[in-house]
Amino acid sequence: MGRLESILGGLYLASALLALLHQLGWVVLTGLLAPLSLQALYTLAVAVGWVSGNVFVRRRKLLPEGLRRRFLALYLLGPFCLYALLFSLGPETLHAVSPLVPVYALGVSCVLFLVPYLLRNWPPR
Repeated sequence: MGRLESILGGLYLASALLALLHQLGWVVLTGLLAPLSLQALYTLAVAVGWVSGNVFVRRRKLLPEGLRRRFLALYLLGPFCLYALLFSLGPETLHAVSPLVPVYALGVSCVLFLVPYLLRNWPPR
């Protein structure tokens, strides 16, 4: 496991923990990032999905066969924790209007992750 995966794993774990504590009501994060809009969250999802797809395609060549699926899960599903945390930091009106935004952001991110992953051997040689 490289340094990058350790940093990403720690970031995603910390984001998941804060989002969970917010959902349990132990930490109040609502409104701390008041200017957050849906467009900003989806733009972040697009960028993170595209970059993580390209990084995974590049890094998978260096990984042993047994670790490839674990790192695929890290690169593909890990950003959901980040989206959940950012959504928790958003304004209360965003929570009331669209409660499924982190799930939709994960969908956008997964689609843009899969583009470089599925086209990694294109064009055929």
